[in-house]
Amino acid sequence: TIAMAATTFNLFCVLVFCTFSASLTIVCYSCDETYLKYEDTEMQGDGFVSCEKPSAVNCSTSEDSCIKGHISYVMEMTEGLKIEGGSKEFKSCGSAGSTCELMEALLALADTDDDVSSLEIKDCKMDRCTTDKCNGVGSNEIVATLLSLPLILATMY
Repeated sequence: TIAMAATTFNLFCVLVFCTFSASLTIVCYSCDETYLKYEDTEMQGDGFVSCEKPSAVNCSTSEDSCIKGHISYVMEMTEGLKIEGGSKEFKSCGSAGSTCELMEALLALADTDDDVSSLEIKDCKMDRCTTDKCNGVGSNEIVATLLSLPLILATMY
């Protein structure tokens, strides 16, 4: 009976620990407005998900933050074809490694492809935050506006 009680207690601890650790995962908004542009023709890229109404997702335990931003690049193919692409806006789960520098390194790997003669990142911005759904629509801008409102009112009167 002591062994059974210890096993039951261990099972209970594992269950409580799993429940507790699952509740520690962060929730972020997720969307990706990918695009490709060739000459004057622009189209949605593969995996396009509008950011007008992003979905909320539970991040994995290895992802401790939410990110939002945009990236654009120009890729020139060996045949002389020039393609612009990227993501006009994206929101997702991330980590401390979610940076423009890492994106540049990953895109540089595509530059080693025989069909690609050059690849250049034109614009990249990634904002990282660490609270649930902090990568929502204009959350930082709204907070800044609300915090500056008393100052604006004080100067007016």
